[in-house]
Amino acid sequence: MFGAGVPHEVAGFTSGAKYFFPGVAGPELTHTTHWLGALAGIEDIIGEIETPTRHLIEAGVELLTPKIILLNTAVSRQQDGRLRSFALFAGDIQEAFRRAAEVSSQVHIRYTGRKYARVIALLDLITCGLAESELQTECRIHQSNVIPANGPLCTTRPYSCSDGSNPSKSELGEGLL
Repeated sequence: MFGAGVPHEVAGFTSGAKYFFPGVAGPELTHTTHWLGALAGIEDIIGEIETPTRHLIEAGVELLTPKIILLNTAVSRQQDGRLRSFALFAGDIQEAFRRAAEVSSQVHIRYTGRKYARVIALLDLITCGLAESELQTECRIHQSNVIPANGPLCTTRPYSCSDGSNPSKSELGEGLL
């Protein structure tokens, strides 16, 4: 199996066993993992390797009979727009996941120890299908550690969506909470 790990609000990091559970397991397990993640709190899960959700999904993988080999990367987009690979690990699904997540935590997370007066969230293509209220909620959840309670959050989507809409018409400053 091939994967790339980045911080994730429910499992701590994407990749590894998450591709199976909840990946292809269906809505019941997806709802269970999201419920478990909500109980633990996003601020205590995102960017953490050992989480209650990770332990649950890895318990599911232990029930699979074939040996699963994972090729797992830590990749990030550079300022010039090109992708840069920071690491590639191959081997046992849990070991390769953990090694790539360690690198990802250094590449994708920056701890500053402070809150910010204003945050601008630059969103990706996956947000095309979200209504503005859903978008603001998602951004607020993901930025909860750096925005003061009820602090302003600006969102921008600098691209055209596949449905032909152009969300970039919403200027920075519109969409403040």
